[in-house]
Amino acid sequence: DHCVTGVQTWCSSDLFFRVCSFPMSVSRVGLFVVLWAAVCGCGGNEGLQRPVQHVVLVGLDGLSVSALRRALRLGMASTLSALRQNGSFTDHARSVYPTLSLPNWAAVLQSTSPEFSGITNNHWDPATAAVAPLDGRFALIPDLFTAARAQQPWMWTGSYYSWPPLGRLLPPESAFNSTELAACDSPEECSSQERHLVERFLSDFPFNTTAPTLSFVYFD
Repeated sequence: DHCVTGVQTWCSSDLFFRVCSFPMSVSRVGLFVVLWAAVCGCGGNEGLQRPVQHVVLVGLDGLSVSALRRALRLGMASTLSALRQNGSFTDHARSVYPTLSLPNWAAVLQSTSPEFSGITNNHWDPATAAVAPLDGRFALIPDLFTAARAQQPWMWTGSYYSWPPLGRLLPPESAFNSTELAACDSPEECSSQERHLVERFLSDFPFNTTAPTLSFVYFD
């Protein structure tokens, strides 16, 4: 029962390197914060006309505004501080209700609210859901990756996450160029597993590709 932290947007070609250095210790209070490397340009009017090739969605599940501000004040979140200073952000975004992880990640990944998706709790399954999606009991609203691939079939996509229920919101593994689930149950285990996820992401990411890319890296 926490309020949403905010949605923060940056356009940065070196986001991959800066994200992997953020301190893991600040990510377990509240609901979530989402960092977007948006499909736009940065740096004035000239930058706005330059398309961004690579998009990375980084999710920190459990980071409240108050916890983030305290971490920033204590110098515990230097990467997030740099992103805020060099990008745009808000601390006043709101979550969908109920304020649980899966309904809110569905809102992010499917761009819809629970009254349309039927996702009202963290145990949601399309086959047994009490509230059917708007398009039918077994229908799934298209996710970000499916929609992007429909527009650009040659796009490279990857997903790396540590919370198994998220898999119910994502396309099948075969739809990704690279994907990995590293489940964890405790802060200590998640710290280790999620460092592995970052390493796997950086190892798999096609830095020299000429194709557009869309990646999702999630931390519990």
